Amino acid sequence: MTLELDRSFQRFVASVPDALRAEASALPFKLGLVHRPDGRWSDFTQIPAVHSMPSALMRGARDAVRSALVGVDESAYLEAHRLAGFYCVLVDRVADGQVVPDRALRALRRLLRAAWVDAVAVFAGERAERAVARAERALRRAIRRERAGFASGKLPAPAYAAAVRDKTVWLALATRELLRAHAARSADAFGRAHVLFFGSLQCLDDAMDVEEDSAVRGGSFPTLLGVSVRAMWLASQHLVARAADEFRHAGFGGVAEELELRVPELAAACQPADGPGASVLDAVAALTLIEAFELDAKRRVR
Repeated sequence: MTLELDRSFQRFVASVPDALRAEASALPFKLGLVHRPDGRWSDFTQIPAVHSMPSALMRGARDAVRSALVGVDESAYLEAHRLAGFYCVLVDRVADGQVVPDRALRALRRLLRAAWVDAVAVFAGERAERAVARAERALRRAIRRERAGFASGKLPAPAYAAAVRDKTVWLALATRELLRAHAARSADAFGRAHVLFFGSLQCLDDAMDVEEDSAVRGGSFPTLLGVSVRAMWLASQHLVARAADEFRHAGFGGVAEELELRVPELAAACQPADGPGASVLDAVAALTLIEAFELDAKRRVR
């Protein structure tokens, strides 16, 4: 599946003008996602539920949902999902100040967006541009909310959860279209599971990126939230377990089982805190984050 991710990107590279092809091939490196110019997207992300969500859901569907999806060709949805990833990771890295865009990067941004719209149009028709534009607006809301937090030095847990949801709307677009077309009763439950799953990943990512964020953005998310790094890990551990519950409820037991494999890994990373009261404080702080994502997951993903 990771090789298919790289093939998707190579199809995009082959479509760009000759003058941009070398720059396009090295995009994961230019974005700081890998350490070598020949690094691949699969070196950056190896979780099928992230880079291949439409296929992951179809493979892991159970009972009535599985019956509804029998015979459905997910290839167009999968291609749109991956192109969304290439484009929105570029936008996010630039917005975070982790990459300074040059002329080639701005050109690739335009080309990736056009490719994403074309891919969505295969199954959404004339709605494609509007669907992509909505996802972009959500991403911009998230960027504004994060910047406001860094400017003020504070980011309440509900605002953080909302920013993460908006920041990952694009990751749900193709899969929600797939479900709405073929298994509509599972779409809302998928939306809740999606918020919890990516909440878990974002808490983990922000806990790991404290040094980089401090250097690039002048602060870190644990500091903005007023919690410890360990509290972020604890929240991530609980949220991935809750996401697994929601995926199972939606009829996607295979995805639930995959996510449950991550729980022991996260639990092992949550080392005991220093000081007799620190563990309790971390648990309370984590609970605040968990509740924020739980409440946000009840909102319909736009």
